[in-house]
Amino acid sequence: SLEVLPGSHRPDGHNGHPSLIQSSVENKNDKKVLPINVPQGTVTIYSSRLWHRGGANKNDDSTPERSFCFMTLMEDEGCMAPPGLVHTMAKEDVGKWVLNGNGIVSR
Repeated sequence: SLEVLPGSHRPDGHNGHPSLIQSSVENKNDKKVLPINVPQGTVTIYSSRLWHRGGANKNDDSTPERSFCFMTLMEDEGCMAPPGLVHTMAKEDVGKWVLNGNGIVSR
């Protein structure tokens, strides 16, 4: 399973209020940390600045395979994107993609 803290990737999340992030993570009664069901083959895409953690792998397969890919946002000319840019994706793209033998494909 995957847990995320929505909004923690924002520039003001870490720099402005790190104690709020820490208290949300540590307080089990604080419902700000959201569990996300990630079935086999699910692709998750989010900013590396987003607070996230994985839970126990309850897969019956004794040799689970995982692929991790880290990308950097670039401008068209090949230079880095401006600092402080908040990464996002369209709501309709959430849950639309899976990883299979052909790579990342639409469901």
